[in-house]
Amino acid sequence: MADPWMKFFPSDWLSEPKLKLVSRAARSLWIDLMCLMHQSGTGRLEVAGRPMTEKEIAAILGDNPRTIKKLLAELMSAEVSTVVEGSFIASSRIIRDFEKAEKDRSNGRKGGNPSLKPAVSDGLG
Repeated sequence: MADPWMKFFPSDWLSEPKLKLVSRAARSLWIDLMCLMHQSGTGRLEVAGRPMTEKEIAAILGDNPRTIKKLLAELMSAEVSTVVEGSFIASSRIIRDFEKAEKDRSNGRKGGNPSLKPAVSDGLG
């Protein structure tokens, strides 16, 4: 399950060179897709563990499948989106964020960062 919120850095969004190569419509689709990828909990665009189709994306977003196909091609051409595990559209940034969050949770279960813990006294001094 994904966190209820997602890290979003407006300065990164506005300065990303690849996003500047695509149309406003493609950027609009990308932010919607990022939200869907975050909701999936995997960073991939999926439904029931399988890649989401253009028709399904269009239905969820209330758009035309032909428009979705055209805009996805634009995002792929500019290398804004990536394909992982054969056919899942994904955001490498969201995947990295999920992996870091899981590592942080795991470290927290182990007691956190040992360098930030106070030294344990041996009782001799």
